[in-house]
Amino acid sequence: MVPKVRNRAQSRARKVFLTGALVLALMLGAVLVATKAFDTSLETSRFQLRSPKVSKPITFVVLADYHSCDYGEGQEELVDAVRAAHPDAVLMAGDMADDDLPSGNVLELFSTLGKEYPCYYVTGNHEWRRKDLPQLEKQFASRGITILAGDTVELTVNGQRFHYQDETTLFVSRGLSRESTIMPRFYNRPELAILTVEPE
Repeated sequence: MVPKVRNRAQSRARKVFLTGALVLALMLGAVLVATKAFDTSLETSRFQLRSPKVSKPITFVVLADYHSCDYGEGQEELVDAVRAAHPDAVLMAGDMADDDLPSGNVLELFSTLGKEYPCYYVTGNHEWRRKDLPQLEKQFASRGITILAGDTVELTVNGQRFHYQDETTLFVSRGLSRESTIMPRFYNRPELAILTVEPE
């Protein structure tokens, strides 16, 4: 009889241990998933195109959906990521400002980038919703940002000429917004997109 009691006690202890281990594993898994799911650290994605129209590589940084978010003092995290890409030009594909948040962060970002790179900006739907869009665009232009408004601009980059039109869509990026989204960015980290066009 004693061995059966011991076996039951051991069996019960084993079940308690396994249940506890399973609960702990599930809790740790949930923490890891939540940490990854709501990660707002900046991710860099690289895209490459080949074209017979270029004789040497051209690199663009494409910024979109920034929504006046905060990337540290002087927007240093984002500025450093742009500098690390060594772009020939910066293309700003709309929603750099937000219709609800103050414009201080985007003006700070544009002040730096407009001094260092040729920058081309198209208006997004969030800027269109603002009552102060004409004044905002003047502030952008005063920081060295070229505003495209239904225009086609001929650019010379690395000694090569090409046309950039504000209706042109190169590709889709997840964008740069962090805290301005109403819903959490579930598995959707902010993205800095780097596009390199190389000769065929």
